[in-house]
Amino acid sequence: PGWAPLSKITLEDKSGGDQSTCTGGWWKCNPYAEWYGNTMQIEGSPTQQHHVQTYGADFAYGDFAAQFERDSKDWDGTKWGKLFKDVGARYAVLTTKHHEGYTLWPSNVQSSTIEKVGFGGKQGVRSSSSVDLVDRFTTAMRDNG
Repeated sequence: PGWAPLSKITLEDKSGGDQSTCTGGWWKCNPYAEWYGNTMQIEGSPTQQHHVQTYGADFAYGDFAAQFERDSKDWDGTKWGKLFKDVGARYAVLTTKHHEGYTLWPSNVQSSTIEKVGFGGKQGVRSSSSVDLVDRFTTAMRDNG
């Protein structure tokens, strides 16, 4: 957009990762968190090793949903809104539904992708937040200009 060059600050994720100690190709050695659900299923990958050591072999990717629900249920976004305003950000973008299909708003729609990465197939596991985090984020941003 035309106003973008006028922004005081731009935050951009350009993360890379040192894969020099990993052999087996990009997918197996993938350092990106957004591919965690996939990479943890690759036999012998550093992600799988970390996952088993940290959470146990029976902890599916979808089991993170309960932890996320617990940790985000009282989030209101006010501090983010104030911080973004204080640093001069002119806009903010929230990833409301990532490629694995988990939504940050309540939804009764179950994504087939979620079934493949471990959210589905377990009784009572949601593929969406039980609270509308998108609304909370939007309200906080609008309240702070």
